[in-house]
Amino acid sequence: MIKEGLPHNKIKYVFNAINYERLEIFQKVSIAINDKYKIVLMFGCPFKIKGVDVAISAISEMNLEGKNIFLAIAYSGSIIELEFEIIKYFGTIPDWIKLLTAREDVASFYNASDIFYQLAGKKDFLMRSLKRHIVIH
Repeated sequence: MIKEGLPHNKIKYVFNAINYERLEIFQKVSIAINDKYKIVLMFGCPFKIKGVDVAISAISEMNLEGKNIFLAIAYSGSIIELEFEIIKYFGTIPDWIKLLTAREDVASFYNASDIFYQLAGKKDFLMRSLKRHIVIH
């Protein structure tokens, strides 16, 4: 930016607020029922704000296409609300979805997953990008 002529006093640095040291300590956890699945991890409460509706729709379509995607949803809110919302979509909780109780060492979940998904913008864009990311990796 400075090379492009932006004055140094106009530049603000913003550092990531993640404490990476706590991500180095984790336990070995098993999420999927077997090794054939690519595991997508997300945090799921509240349901629509966190994009669980987008994720289950996209992953359902991919699994119908023969992909083996497993969705692990870590939650700290009401499991009853989360289960209710998923059951509204499918009539049951599909075997490719696992609800994970919150834990202090989230690094254990990250370590056991292939992809981390987080809603950060328009839902239609995220659905396409989630599908694209899973296909590429």
